[in-house]
Amino acid sequence: MKWAAAIGAGIACAACASDGAMRGRLHWGHEVRSFQPCGSKSAYWVRADEKTLQRLRERAERLRAQQGKPYPALYLDAVGTIDTKSNRDGFARGYDGLFHLREVTRVSEVVPRDCP
Repeated sequence: MKWAAAIGAGIACAACASDGAMRGRLHWGHEVRSFQPCGSKSAYWVRADEKTLQRLRERAERLRAQQGKPYPALYLDAVGTIDTKSNRDGFARGYDGLFHLREVTRVSEVVPRDCP
């Protein structure tokens, strides 16, 4: 299923480089909201506007109900920035940094084989 969501300008990141296209796995569940780029061992806490987060949350909850797993992976093609310099608080402290998600260009319940 393809869909796109523009992200509001209210999410600023002075320490971030420019946005880039990213591919990876999104894990969502109790106290978890992480993005792991394909081929990376690093995981990043996801920040985005509330409308985008709500859509991803609903999609992850449907997949969790279908699979019976607490943290199923959704595959994302997205535009955003990885930020390892900004201060993190709360659950975000347990991650390698932040992923400032600006736009989702594709979301799928099937993770491609070339995205280990």
